[in-house]
Amino acid sequence: MNIEIGIKFDSKKESVIRKNKGQSLLAFPDNYTVFDIETTGLDPKYDEIIEIGALKIRNNKIIDQFSFLIKPTSPIDEFIAELTGITNEMVSDAPNIKEILPKFLEFIGDDILIGHNINFDINFVYDNLINNNYKKGLSNDFIDTLRLGRGILKELKHHRLKDLAEYYEIDTDGSHRSLKDCEITNEVFKELKSQVLKKFGTIENFANSFKTTHSGFKASDIVAHNKQFDEDNFFYKKNVAITGTLERILRKDAMQIIADLGGFCEDRVTQKTNCLILGNNDYNPILRGKKSSKLLKAEQMKLNGYDIEIMSENVFYDLISDELKNVGTNNQETNEIDVKLANNTIFNNAELKMFNDVKKVLLKNGKDVSDVRCVINSNNNFSILLFGELLRTKLRGRENYIVVSFEDIKKYNFSSFDTEPATSADCGNIRLIINNDFNINILENYIIDKYDKVKKDNYEYIKNVKCGQKNYDEYLKVTYK
Repeated sequence: MNIEIGIKFDSKKESVIRKNKGQSLLAFPDNYTVFDIETTGLDPKYDEIIEIGALKIRNNKIIDQFSFLIKPTSPIDEFIAELTGITNEMVSDAPNIKEILPKFLEFIGDDILIGHNINFDINFVYDNLINNNYKKGLSNDFIDTLRLGRGILKELKHHRLKDLAEYYEIDTDGSHRSLKDCEITNEVFKELKSQVLKKFGTIENFANSFKTTHSGFKASDIVAHNKQFDEDNFFYKKNVAITGTLERILRKDAMQIIADLGGFCEDRVTQKTNCLILGNNDYNPILRGKKSSKLLKAEQMKLNGYDIEIMSENVFYDLISDELKNVGTNNQETNEIDVKLANNTIFNNAELKMFNDVKKVLLKNGKDVSDVRCVINSNNNFSILLFGELLRTKLRGRENYIVVSFEDIKKYNFSSFDTEPATSADCGNIRLIINNDFNINILENYIIDKYDKVKKDNYEYIKNVKCGQKNYDEYLKVTYK
């Protein structure tokens, strides 16, 4: 578990900043602690821990275990009770979280923590520590078997704990209880380690391979579409690297533009690098003193007299303004249905495809799509709207997902998706991870039901709010060209 000093709520974004969180490791140590929690929901700001389990491992063998039920301040609802098997009766005489936290801290000590989708568990425990006056929190480094599974077993469609367990033929009877999930996770971790050694020879080889391929492509894979270049453009014959997640376009699209301008894309900062672009999503942390290894190396090179420029994402866009207009418009599929772009907004290919796919589902079911729009906010949440929201997604950055409510998982049988908790801004919701084999038809019933509900809500809003019709008209006129 990795927990940080201090917790800060940003009043504008309602996000939690955990300042001293440990590092996510690509490693296979012999000594560690596996842990897992069960909770009443998905958001640490609103939900509670009802069980903590942990296994202490030394020389790859279990030497001790930790397991406690915890009594929440609010009743456990029927869905959670059915999912976990933990009922209100079972926790009626259990200790509260304040009593368990010091025992848990003593048990894990300074160990590296291992879990499946472990950030979920870490954030819950961290927030509970801060709320109970543990000012220093924890800074344990951690290893995520979900992350390892995605890097090692790329051929699997899904990488939930049960998927990895089934792949390795590990017994899952009794899962969704903390101690049992710890046992399953530990067995999965050992199998992953064995497979890495067979496939890569050493852990170091695996880590190096993972770092260069996690984004799905290498800079060296990017080839220019052009044979002739404008030699006056900034990027002509320059070696360019990018650090962080870009806010407005995919990194691959940015690299393609650089290549088409006659530049050369790099995965790392080297002595040949002439330019390093900083993604906007990383620029604010940089201002607070947290710098990536690429940036630190580039700064040192500049101090040593190397010819290297460091620029923000926004400056990069200024330099490629003409080329940027074409991003997202050269996908043949996006031209099948006319796309109305928001004023001054550029969508990437994945967003435009999602927009068109949703409209195709609506058209197939006899729905009017003339008022359907799409928009992207400053947090890169891409929403498809009918004045009200039909679908919220994120389709840029390292991981693509769709945000749905917790109840929708069961109602629409979304259990086949990999999932992770949404942010505090999406309280009570969950992210459905979109893989390469994603098909929009999986969401057909969900989309149609949302359309009908939003359509009804719009009617009630326009009927009962004095300026309702005016606001709806403004939505159509102002938001889009």
